Amino acid sequence: FFMIDGLSRYEALHMLLGLVPNVLPGMPLGYVMALFWRQENGVLLVLFMLQETPGLLPPLFGARPVLLFPAVITIAMFETEIPALAFGVVGGLFCDFGLSGTLGFHALVLGVLCFFISLLVRVYLQSNIATALLTGIVGIGLTVCLQWFFLYFFRYSHPSYAFTHHYLPKYLYTLLFLPLVYFLNRGLSQALRPQEESRL
Repeated sequence: FFMIDGLSRYEALHMLLGLVPNVLPGMPLGYVMALFWRQENGVLLVLFMLQETPGLLPPLFGARPVLLFPAVITIAMFETEIPALAFGVVGGLFCDFGLSGTLGFHALVLGVLCFFISLLVRVYLQSNIATALLTGIVGIGLTVCLQWFFLYFFRYSHPSYAFTHHYLPKYLYTLLFLPLVYFLNRGLSQALRPQEESRL
């Protein structure tokens, strides 16, 4: 992250895309295409456009929701660990381009978070609305706290004021969309699973 922190977003994107020809040949092509041509990525793109469209979602106490946070967390509940990590990274990259901060920060945080959410749901928990609310409250809260700590605390003055007047309202506003996004992703997962099983 520190290597690309001083670059413009265009330069950083150009550099990251330049890595693709060196990384993808080391992975099975079918696996790569299966991850990046999934319908869930279309959901992430639509939610990203909704959250970035000015005036579409009215601010609450000066804060706007981050729809991609509940989206990647609920997607991870219906995926195995590696696809969940990939969706977390994709959603995090969308956040990196839409929110101010270090490019790659959200990709790393959401990728790791989604990996462990998928693992916990598959091994210890059940995939239901109660689990979604629990993982959403903890996961989104952890992400927002890490945002505040790494992207604000050491760079600006009055961090406690920023936390209570910006980050906390953003956290609560984002949580309001968690049930809706959960049922959207659950319906999408149930619709896609028979199609994927029929191809096997």
